[in-house]
Amino acid sequence: MKFESQLYFPNQDRVNISKSQKYFYGGCILLILFCLLAIINQDIWKNDTLDIILKTCCFISLGFFAYGKFSSIKSKEKLNGTLNGKIKISSEYIEIDDNKYEINKLENLEIRIKDYSGKYRNPGIHYVGPWYMAGINNKLKFKFRNQIIEKRFKINSENEFELLKKMKAVL
Repeated sequence: MKFESQLYFPNQDRVNISKSQKYFYGGCILLILFCLLAIINQDIWKNDTLDIILKTCCFISLGFFAYGKFSSIKSKEKLNGTLNGKIKISSEYIEIDDNKYEINKLENLEIRIKDYSGKYRNPGIHYVGPWYMAGINNKLKFKFRNQIIEKRFKINSENEFELLKKMKAVL
C-alpha cells in the first residue's frame, strides 16, 4: 500500500472567506442599512421616490442574502494557500519532496486525517460557509534526528482517505 499526494502550505495572512459568505454577510449588511434608511425616510424625509428606491434596494439585498445562504449548501471550501511538493507514505517509509524517512527510525509519528476533497459535512442549517471540504485539513507530524517535521497535505478522494486510514492503523 502506498499513498501519494501534494503538500499544502496555508496562507496565514489572508482570511479564508468563501464567495457564498461574502454574498450572505454583504446582503445582510445592505439589507439592514436600506431598511433603516427606508424607516427614516417614512418617518422624517417622507420622499415617495426615495421610498420606492430604498424598498427596491431592500429586496435586492434580500436576494443577495438568500443567494449567499443557499449557494453555501453546494459550495466547496477554498484553498487558502498553495499545493506545492509531493508526499508519499508507505508501510516502510515516508517521502517528503526529495527527503526519505524510514518508518522504523521515526519517533512520535502522528498522522491526522480529517477530510478529503469533496467530503460532505453537515454543519447544520444555520451555517453559512461551504458544506464540502477541500481535503486540506490533514497533517503528518514526526520527530527525526531531534528535528520535528510537521507537514499538511491534501487527500483527493474518499478512496485515498480510506487507504490512509488503513495504513495509519498498521503504522
